[in-house]
Amino acid sequence: MVFSARHGMRFREHLRVAMNSEVNIGNPDHETFRARISEILKSGGIAPEVMVRRDANLNRQTQEELMKLCEEAHHTCRNSVYWQFAIYQIPKPDRTFVTRWLLKRFAIEVNSALRSNIETIFLNQRGLILREFADEVIGLLKEPRYGDCRSGMIYYLAKLKHPRGAELIASVMGEGRLAWSALRSLGDLKARQYEANARKYLRDPDPEIRLEAKRALKKMGCEIEKPPAPVHLTKVRKLPKGLIEWSANLDFADLERVMRTLASFIEEGFGAKEIAEVLGVAEEMRVEQTKAFRFSITASGHTSELWLVIFMDDVDSPDLQIHATTELIKQFEAKLDALD
Repeated sequence: MVFSARHGMRFREHLRVAMNSEVNIGNPDHETFRARISEILKSGGIAPEVMVRRDANLNRQTQEELMKLCEEAHHTCRNSVYWQFAIYQIPKPDRTFVTRWLLKRFAIEVNSALRSNIETIFLNQRGLILREFADEVIGLLKEPRYGDCRSGMIYYLAKLKHPRGAELIASVMGEGRLAWSALRSLGDLKARQYEANARKYLRDPDPEIRLEAKRALKKMGCEIEKPPAPVHLTKVRKLPKGLIEWSANLDFADLERVMRTLASFIEEGFGAKEIAEVLGVAEEMRVEQTKAFRFSITASGHTSELWLVIFMDDVDSPDLQIHATTELIKQFEAKLDALD
């Protein structure tokens, strides 16, 4: 999970997919259930056209009716109720009421997917992060049985800037898959006292965790190894004739994997150093930014050009275009297919 306002769109999409997929599993009455939700929203003044915009307030009566419906619902339907609290606005006077209910639901839900979607509400509704619930959140964070779902509790404490936040976050970062979210939050808190904790993740097998460790150390003001100079950066222009394109939307883990797979078919001009150069640039790119790289390579005994174009579609979600000879792209695609 990502803990930044810039990641809101990505969280909302994650939540939409998770919630809308589970509602169809094992429950033939899901359409009737969703119709019931629509009735509750309409009675609360949220008209069908507003349901598309997702910018209306959930009034207190609507909140209570949705909560009651959630308590009665089969677990395959409850995501659809939580979804309403994620996408509509919660009036300020009701935020304590809603937060208390969400934390209670988090504690009693057995299904980890449901707990994850509850915590995602806090990522989309920052107004629900209230200091008065800090002790409850700390209790949830300390409870190992909640597993990786505790990433939302890490985010909660970090946004509160709780005096023990960094200490508590560092204490659980080695559990399960909490390292990514812990690194993100320790960086945001500029908790330099945990530099050693962060540094050990610079060699983690997961490229996204390595990247987050670098970012955390940088935010803490710590020295980190610099990537190779971006000597192959070039302006995006008309590409040489004879090159064909392969493209995909990736995360950073896949970006590195794809480039390493490509490099396995190249004798000279694109190897570990060049991959580190591209990754170093990509890690610093802003959303909607494009960067292009030009390499002179030797593959299958023939010299040609290789172009990589990266467009940062969303935070940590680069679009990669590879422009290379037909022979190289075919070899590369066949290897990717075999790996998948």
